Amino acid sequence: MPLLPTMPSRSSLALMGCFYTSLAVLSACSPQEVLFCREGDCSERVIQEVELATQSVHVAVYAFTNTDIAASLVQAAARPGVEVLVLTEETQTTSDAAQVVLRTLKEGGITPRLAFKSDCSCGSQSGIMHHKFTVIDGQRVLNGSYNYSCTATYCSDENIVTSRDAQLAESFEAEFRYLYENGEPAL
Repeated sequence: MPLLPTMPSRSSLALMGCFYTSLAVLSACSPQEVLFCREGDCSERVIQEVELATQSVHVAVYAFTNTDIAASLVQAAARPGVEVLVLTEETQTTSDAAQVVLRTLKEGGITPRLAFKSDCSCGSQSGIMHHKFTVIDGQRVLNGSYNYSCTATYCSDENIVTSRDAQLAESFEAEFRYLYENGEPAL
């Protein structure tokens, strides 16, 4: 006999009783869901949510090397009335993969910004922008351990919690605005 009950899906669990299977179901889902990511599941979920955006997509992510997510953001930015803003951590932008993403965004009309340098210092280390969240239409939040990177997408155990709570989205949006306004252009 197993020690733990078997879950309906190894990669998705709705906290309030809704398992998503397609874009049509996403908007009818419960207020919160958690996705445990394996083999691209997180990337696919981010892209699905970005595709649903009608007003805004605001991304604050520590590492960004996933070109599929970058392409979905460019497509969203091309839709009338959709504002796409991206903030990432400066220390994570030097790899070739990160540079490809930054150029893709820039060429698609999105000016990525770098998080400001923290004044905090712990020995030889200084503070970083370590967030991993996206606010969509000021109403939905994706956050968790998932960086928008190839390693996180295909190699790591990661998670995303999706919330459709307007008050929570407002808090994340305020943090995003603070960081974005204090950031500087990446390119």
